[in-house]
Amino acid sequence: EAFKKRWHHAILEAKARTHGIVAGCEFSAARPCEYILKSVFVLHRGKGIVGKAVNTVKVLPDTIRAVSCGDDGLCWVWRIKTAFPKQVFPEHHGPVRDVVPLNDATYILSAGFAYEYDESSHHGHHGLKDIKKKTFGEAFIWDWRWGYRRASLTCPKGGFLSVDEMQAWRMVLLGCQDNFTRVWNWNNGKVLRLPYNARTFDEVRGFIKEIVLKFRANALNGGQRLVEERKAKRKEALIKLAFASDPALAAKAKGFANGFDFFKWNRFGDVNAVAYTPARYNFVTAHSDGRVRYWSALTGTLLMVMKGHQGPVRALAVLPDQQQALSGGDDGTVRLWDLEKGWQLLLLYQPFGGGVRAVAVTPGGWRAVVGSDDGRIRIWSLKGGLLRCSIQTGGGPVRGLDLNPSAPLNQILAAGQDGYVRVYNPKNIFTGLGRRSNKPTEVRP
Repeated sequence: EAFKKRWHHAILEAKARTHGIVAGCEFSAARPCEYILKSVFVLHRGKGIVGKAVNTVKVLPDTIRAVSCGDDGLCWVWRIKTAFPKQVFPEHHGPVRDVVPLNDATYILSAGFAYEYDESSHHGHHGLKDIKKKTFGEAFIWDWRWGYRRASLTCPKGGFLSVDEMQAWRMVLLGCQDNFTRVWNWNNGKVLRLPYNARTFDEVRGFIKEIVLKFRANALNGGQRLVEERKAKRKEALIKLAFASDPALAAKAKGFANGFDFFKWNRFGDVNAVAYTPARYNFVTAHSDGRVRYWSALTGTLLMVMKGHQGPVRALAVLPDQQQALSGGDDGTVRLWDLEKGWQLLLLYQPFGGGVRAVAVTPGGWRAVVGSDDGRIRIWSLKGGLLRCSIQTGGGPVRGLDLNPSAPLNQILAAGQDGYVRVYNPKNIFTGLGRRSNKPTEVRP
């Protein structure tokens, strides 16, 4: 946390030197958007002065309901117009970081953190037992109509930070803190971890051992299997004896394994966001190392790496009809990328709003909607890179955004740090696209 603060301070100082402005005192000349506050989802906040944050919100395929999840470990299904809760999924054991409705219009994928508490055998101060907490990730597929669990997946070395659906039947994407992206077929339980070749020495050895065992079980008869099993046991015993009698040999073997892990280990950073590209079987990931990566979902090949953000990348959104994507990060910028060529096509510069936590694209692909740490939602033109207008939510950092493709068009749902989900309706279809009117009105929380 201390390093993160120093990093942010260094970024702001660099921006001040480059642009001749005082860090933290930048001015944003954006008119108010012509949106009205229609409804508020309130159940995530809980009791107390400091409420539980809402981390994500998504519109369901029927466009009249939405699902939201937060730090309270609950996922609620709401009727958007009335803000009335219709269903809840309570199976998570920690904060839920991301959610996505699946294309079958029945199931929802939600993912986040889970904790395990272990009590030690000895007692600490005041007679209380010491408690150790282990963090891992858990994801669930569940039926939003009844709240039933359908399937589950875990990430053993950190929480899940991001999810998205794929067009392939019952295939989904999940990004974890262990730096890997998972392609999960939740129908048969198979998982592909990317990058595929980033394996530790023990993982490679276990993989080879599993192949050998399968070959023995399927290709050898009983007598041959017995002979091979005894040979393997003698081999393992000889290796243990050699290591015990010669410590230098054991040290060399350990050094080889450590060297293998050093050169093969995945250093991409946390997978903070994933987004599937609708035009092809490809997807995009955003990482804590400041890079955006473009992958093939068919082969698992890394196709392109895009660099430009000064700090972690937190949000992604793909354009509906092109191989282009928006990325937003802690440096307060939103960048439009050509995924196939790796070019940066546009820079939306808004460091005065703090870090970017959420990005969405209007159904036509003409506007970008950006949620920032200063609690504002900003609408940008993707054709000219102009800031059209902004909405002050008054609820702290905007942690999640989604747009309704209809009923009404360009309706904005914003998940806030204060524990509320706010629904904003455009006054008409044109103001929803950010056009001017004669009487602009400030949206109040």
